[in-house]
Amino acid sequence: MSSLDLFLSKLKYKIPVETDPKLPASFDLSKLKYEISVLTDSEFPKYFRDVAITVTYPGQAISVAQLTAVFIKRYAGDDGSFIIAMDSKSHELACLSLDVFDRFGQVRPWLIHNDYHRGSGVWGRELYIQGWQAEFLYVLDLQVRPEFRGQGVGSWTLQQLIKKEKEVPYLMCWPAPNAHPFSVSELNNVTANNVHFFRKNGFRRIGRTTFFGYATSETHPSRQLAASDDCDRDWTPPPSIEGQPVKRFRHPGRFEVEDTMTYSYINSRANLAEVDEANSSMLLFVRNEATNPAALHAQDGKGMTPLHVAAGMGALRAVQELLAADDPAMFADLRRRDNDEMMTPLEVCEMERTSFCENEESFRHLKGYEDNWLKVEWEIREKLDWEDGLGLVPLPAGTRLTCDDYVYLCGLS
Repeated sequence: MSSLDLFLSKLKYKIPVETDPKLPASFDLSKLKYEISVLTDSEFPKYFRDVAITVTYPGQAISVAQLTAVFIKRYAGDDGSFIIAMDSKSHELACLSLDVFDRFGQVRPWLIHNDYHRGSGVWGRELYIQGWQAEFLYVLDLQVRPEFRGQGVGSWTLQQLIKKEKEVPYLMCWPAPNAHPFSVSELNNVTANNVHFFRKNGFRRIGRTTFFGYATSETHPSRQLAASDDCDRDWTPPPSIEGQPVKRFRHPGRFEVEDTMTYSYINSRANLAEVDEANSSMLLFVRNEATNPAALHAQDGKGMTPLHVAAGMGALRAVQELLAADDPAMFADLRRRDNDEMMTPLEVCEMERTSFCENEESFRHLKGYEDNWLKVEWEIREKLDWEDGLGLVPLPAGTRLTCDDYVYLCGLS
């Protein structure tokens, strides 16, 4: 049992899975009371303090709402333990550390500098660590008893947390369902309702990620942005590809492919034979479909084309043969963002390379990048006439490098 689970198990009031009591006939929001508990994380006290709010109402034997959150600290000069702590704490925080922050706790540069991925642009440099440390509050869960929903209890509970911890510069959350609904439409509906709730309470999307932030300062740009003007990122598969097999990449540096190209996770340099086998499978797929252009440009259930998948794997030879087609459909694939990750093949490659490297350096203490990913980046940049991707290796306008020079330069970054 994690320290957070142990903490929650000690709460005075617990919301049961099933409740039957009815809403009081004269419900009065002002009569709500709350208790807040804070506990320093036993495993990573340097990074986390767990928070829980229990809300009660007169005449009710059990709590009517509960909110759980965690204070998260980031440190200047961190040795890379931040990503290890986040990964150990929960899957949700691991995703946050990969999508919004790097392994040192610094904000991802493309959320600030990339014209597309910065979204509305209301979140930016303030997310950098100022001074020697920075703390923010992350909302993990908010539950309201069914018979008390629609009465403002959820918003009231969230606002108590904001008022109580007003010295914290900002809060973050991921408005995803606690438990997966039974269908895609249910998942989309629940997520949309959660997003609406947090936007109503002043949260705005961070870049084009799935995460939202709330600034306690009323002068922050996110507080001036109307909810209707906030950036949307949710991608729904069109009917033409809904239900198709999925060839998707997963952080950090891992690919799962369901189709004729089936192989296990690629998650370690120790498994080079496995990497070679996966790349060979991708190359075999490309060659087998060489006379079937429709298959070479088809999107899977997540909107990924074979070029996206091959680029994310660092499958150099497969990428080279796909790019050799030199036709309008291939150039269209190079710029496609209509996928679950909202990324082009170049950005997929850069993201996977970066995530893989951070994972290896943090958990295995290895240094440097895999050459194949860098060579794939070079191939794609050449085809795009050196348009920029995520901007991980900023180059002066008009710069052209040989493949060897590019690999060397990026390997130093």
